[in-house]
Amino acid sequence: MRRPHYAVELAVLSVRFSIPSSVTLRKPSELERAYSYVENETCIYVGALEGGLRLPFPAVAREVLSFLGLAPGQIVPNSWRLLIGCAALWGAMSDGITPLTKGPFLNQFLIKEAPGGTGWYYFTKRPGGGELITDLLNVHKNWKDKFFFVGGDGWELPSWEIGSYTQRVHNRRGEPVASSRALFPLTLATEAELKLAWSYEIHSWDLLVSPESSATYLLGPETSREALALLREEEGENKEMAPKMDKNLLAQLKAERAKQSPGGVAPKRKSSRLQKELNVDSFLAADLSKDPTLDLVVEPSEEGGVEKLKKKGRGPAVDGAPSNKKMKVSVGPSTLGNF
Repeated sequence: MRRPHYAVELAVLSVRFSIPSSVTLRKPSELERAYSYVENETCIYVGALEGGLRLPFPAVAREVLSFLGLAPGQIVPNSWRLLIGCAALWGAMSDGITPLTKGPFLNQFLIKEAPGGTGWYYFTKRPGGGELITDLLNVHKNWKDKFFFVGGDGWELPSWEIGSYTQRVHNRRGEPVASSRALFPLTLATEAELKLAWSYEIHSWDLLVSPESSATYLLGPETSREALALLREEEGENKEMAPKMDKNLLAQLKAERAKQSPGGVAPKRKSSRLQKELNVDSFLAADLSKDPTLDLVVEPSEEGGVEKLKKKGRGPAVDGAPSNKKMKVSVGPSTLGNF
């Protein structure tokens, strides 16, 4: 009998991906599989969390899954990267004002079943479409073996949406509705969003999706210091500067989080001028752990937009520009708002 292999314990996953303390995580039993139906629970793959998914589910994820009639565990990890990458792109290009909805996403991407008729599905660009999100994984090994079940409170909806009319998450496997294959119609507003998305300077998942952007655009909760430490150590980035995890830290965190109760107030979106500059900073310098200080100058451009000037940066090059040179990124008022 094939048994799931767990590279990390669930307690570590809870810290690493900032899962709310009200959410319960459990490993499958001997007879359970990823497609097993359990009332008030759903299957989550570790690869989906690594692709940017956070709990509770973002609104666009619930909307897309509900429209398609699929459970979260039916979407392959790389397609979670694509969906969350698009959600982060919409947040970045509008400074969090315009969230991604199912219309523009399903207008650009088509749902298809993975080879073999196994019940897993993936998003692929429609005929004639382009690469809206780049830097997706070419290979994701052994992802099918790494899954668990989530239950309790707070895994499906944010606390401030409970009781309101909203899309819910399917927790039973299904098949996409026939209408999902048709080209999703656009409104004038969503058509304008797509034009802005395609003209935006950054399409790399690595630059768009980060703990900071997830919290800023309400795609997930605030990332704790301990979670950042785990991410840095696992990615091999700046291990000397990363806070070290005490051997009893996870146990203490678990005990403290168990005492907490879920909040009932929606988090406020950070939209200050400083946050706007930090957002562009994180996009231009993908490896801030090696060069945490950057000088950013904001100047009005001749076209009435805003120019961001990066100085003394040692991060990776953008669009082929040398990383040790000055780089300019022109950003319109629709992206950063009025300064």
